[in-house]
Amino acid sequence: MTLYLLRHADAAFTDIGDASRPLTTKGVNQAERIGRFLKDNTLAPGLILTSPLLRAKQTASIVAARCGVPDPVDQPWLACGMHSEDALAQLPDYAALPSLMLVGHEPDLGLLTAFLLGMQSQGNVHFRKACLVAIDFERPGRGTGVLEWMLPARFV
Repeated sequence: MTLYLLRHADAAFTDIGDASRPLTTKGVNQAERIGRFLKDNTLAPGLILTSPLLRAKQTASIVAARCGVPDPVDQPWLACGMHSEDALAQLPDYAALPSLMLVGHEPDLGLLTAFLLGMQSQGNVHFRKACLVAIDFERPGRGTGVLEWMLPARFV
């Protein structure tokens, strides 16, 4: 399976609460570029799972629309504060898919990446906004992943 990890795109800072922060114009453009990149390179995921926070949901929806995949599915376990072990416990449910995308937050995605790659220090991977990572593995677990690529939105 190829697991795509995508940090939400650039979001506004507001006083209406963290869960309700919308994407900025820059964030919308970042998400559109990522979606087009996936489609143009025949890398569209079989399914997109997203954090229920607005900025992640908007990112996931734009990416799905641009690369022509079904609407993203909200997953509460992808909200801020996700633990790598919790994410890994969910992945076997999607084992029949050739690829899956998780849209979430930092530092959660960086920690998950480090966990999958078997890194000693889990603070070694930093996701910038709208950064997309591809990790391949046969079965999810600590150190079972192979990093295929890491692509910041500005390079798309």
